[in-house]
Amino acid sequence: MPLNELYAIAMLASFFALLMLGIPVGIGLAVAGFVWGWLGFGPLLFNLLPHRIFGVVTNYTLLAIPLFVFLGVMLEKSRLAKRKICWTWWGAFWAPSLEGAASASSLSAC
Repeated sequence: MPLNELYAIAMLASFFALLMLGIPVGIGLAVAGFVWGWLGFGPLLFNLLPHRIFGVVTNYTLLAIPLFVFLGVMLEKSRLAKRKICWTWWGAFWAPSLEGAASASSLSAC
């Protein structure tokens, strides 16, 4: 078995050992990753980190997540979504004969 595979198995075992000691998951992942990464790559590991962080930051797909959360917070704080849903449900209330009026009104609120 190659040395890198042994390091991977040892990293996984040390991560679970840290979890059993009561260390939080994020800190356990970071500690196990840094320790075993440093043993596997040496000081070169810390030269690779800025490139990896830059690659994650410039990923436009992941940028949609905080912007979507920001949009939801802005709609909640301005009460715009609540007012729009109330008006669309009133429209569905006044036009019950239209087939699918409630679903159309709730979709238009989104």
